[in-house]
Amino acid sequence: MWEYTRDRYIIPDNGEWWVNKTINTSWRVYKSHESVQELAEENKARRESVADPHTLGPDSMAVLRDKLKKSDPNLASPPDAAVYLESREREEGRTYKTNTAELKKRMSEIKKMMAAGENVDELIVNGTTA
Repeated sequence: MWEYTRDRYIIPDNGEWWVNKTINTSWRVYKSHESVQELAEENKARRESVADPHTLGPDSMAVLRDKLKKSDPNLASPPDAAVYLESREREEGRTYKTNTAELKKRMSEIKKMMAAGENVDELIVNGTTA
């Protein structure tokens, strides 16, 4: 690379170290940007594939589970369906990426199934609901 660079540009011999360092750094930066771009595209596709994302913001599911557990008189762990319903609550007047009317219908069906004593947790874990 040094000979090629020297043929194209007027560089003194003591500049060889700088040229090699610059080429190495540029190559590393190029390679890293290439993989970062691919990863960004993959992550974008994953985010877009989520049908009904939670509305917890920066809070985690663990925080919500703990909150629901503390609100239970028996301090029992909440079922997955209760966590699902609580984490998908929508605010009136706010625009969401997903169809709010469809989600509300799905949530009311889950509530009916829970009231009937059916086990809804398996449906929610597998990503399907009524």
